[in-house]
Amino acid sequence: MMKELDKELEPVTYIPEVGFTSYVDPSSVGSQEEHDKKWSQLAGSTNTTGPLEIQYELPFDKEYWQSMASITSTLGTSLSVHAPIHDRDTACEDVQKREWSVEENMRSMDLANSIGAKVFILHLTPQDDFENREAQIERGLESFRELIQYKKAMGFGFKVLLETLEYPKWPSDIEETQDILEKAKAIDPEVGFCVDVAHLWHNVTTLHPNVQGNDFPAYLRNYLEAVEKISSVNRIHLGGAFVEETENGLSHETHRFPGLPPDIELDEDTVLFFDDKPEGFQGKWMEIDPVLRVISEFSREKYESEGEKPDIVVEIHDQDPRVQKLAAEKIKEQLEIISAPN
Repeated sequence: MMKELDKELEPVTYIPEVGFTSYVDPSSVGSQEEHDKKWSQLAGSTNTTGPLEIQYELPFDKEYWQSMASITSTLGTSLSVHAPIHDRDTACEDVQKREWSVEENMRSMDLANSIGAKVFILHLTPQDDFENREAQIERGLESFRELIQYKKAMGFGFKVLLETLEYPKWPSDIEETQDILEKAKAIDPEVGFCVDVAHLWHNVTTLHPNVQGNDFPAYLRNYLEAVEKISSVNRIHLGGAFVEETENGLSHETHRFPGLPPDIELDEDTVLFFDDKPEGFQGKWMEIDPVLRVISEFSREKYESEGEKPDIVVEIHDQDPRVQKLAAEKIKEQLEIISAPN
């Protein structure tokens, strides 16, 4: 189980920086002018000192992306790029689609380099083609090899991070993550890792239905320690997660505003549930405060032993940067409350 937090904490220099994602719907862009306008509006309303993760999903063959360096040049924050996942599949059985997907990821690496990104988040298995999972993993790792070879040939300085994904995507649990990371590290000794907490919570509730909600923080702690033995945890993705029992069956969510009850719109007066599930909620609910306590403790230990700490990117399904920013601010506030000495 999760260890009790040390009551006598040092000054909170070890608290992770908290940022959010930035995304433009590809279907809303039909020209360079529309592209630049939408991304400029996002950049102008970002105003954050935390990490900004750019989820760039537009087709790279249109080359709209080449203006991104200019658009992001005044942001003054740590930038990263999430590799494209919509309709790209680097583990696809179709050879032509896999090759095209790898090319798209290479262009995404070009984008990351052009904007001075520190890290590049990569899904090894973007699509749901899982009939022969073992063969799919091998194709994904071969694509990873091609991408790392391209990165090295181009001299790009960013770090590639693999990410926890929702089952049946992979890696999904402790054992599978360790196995895949060992193989990935043989290809790229510098590979890092992004722990997606909501994805991991989903996997635990799916693969281990007997695990109770209050056991998840201990599982998360074990997961972080298991990954860190092989490769550095450089980023943590965080969103609200629950499985709700409705009249139509189970409703599953992993990219909710943290602590926001189902069917509630967010405004200034919305009550968020960080330490318990909402009254009357029927289903499984990921409590945010215990998760943040694990992250805080892990970050402190990593900072004390290595002089570095992971950062947190709040990943929610909302294109409004004001909502994204509010989520990051709320999580930062909770971290400070949780981590402050008593």
